[in-house]
Amino acid sequence: MNEPAAHILITRPTGQETQLAHGCRQLGLTVSHIPCLGIQALADAPLQSRLEEDADIVLFTSQNAVLQAHSRIALPWPGFRVHAIGQATAQTLATIGQSVELMPVSPYNSESYLAQIEAMPAQRLLIIKGEGGRTHIAKHLHLRNWTVSSVDVYRRVLPTVSRQHVADVFTHPLPDVVSVGSNETLLNLMKLVEPYREVLLNIPLLVNSVRCRELAATLGFAHEPMVAVPAGDSGQLRKLQAWLKTGQRSDL
Repeated sequence: MNEPAAHILITRPTGQETQLAHGCRQLGLTVSHIPCLGIQALADAPLQSRLEEDADIVLFTSQNAVLQAHSRIALPWPGFRVHAIGQATAQTLATIGQSVELMPVSPYNSESYLAQIEAMPAQRLLIIKGEGGRTHIAKHLHLRNWTVSSVDVYRRVLPTVSRQHVADVFTHPLPDVVSVGSNETLLNLMKLVEPYREVLLNIPLLVNSVRCRELAATLGFAHEPMVAVPAGDSGQLRKLQAWLKTGQRSDL
């Protein structure tokens, strides 16, 4: 009898899991989805005034930042030099028709972005992002005499997920692996599946960063998570493909 298809739990926000889920199914995986981040627009974000007053360069930090900004002031934005962090961010901008002056490079984080602009003279940078998050870029560039400001166009929230749906996912067959996109996603996952905490802690994780792998260790996960390279859907699918070729699910 053939071994049942491996089962992956995807935790991306509702509506943003489609591409990864499609890729997983093409690899022969069974897919479940529990959204562990919700995206809530900030209607009072002072986007127009910040663009007029604070921007030589506009930096989008995420796909959600692009989509929420676009819903307020339709892209493309002529006259602005646009930078992006993350492949999905750059792809979303391109889909909308916005040219991107500086494309992201691996590992698609604040540090890699700062390395890309290290030789640039001091300018006015407007960061379009979600509420909260890291301040590493602003702190570093302020030391180099850049003028850095930001506008939050959305906030991340804990979604509402029915107990029955969680129960359905965590009954036989259990997920063989859980895909996690960020530290906040992982923390929310722990809250949403609390009744199955001990079960979850014994399921391997596939994450996007070393920071997330380190967080998983502090939370008590039994297996050291594998880190997708590059971060994002393409890197996760590449890692899953390599894992499936070994024929041993415990290898992930």
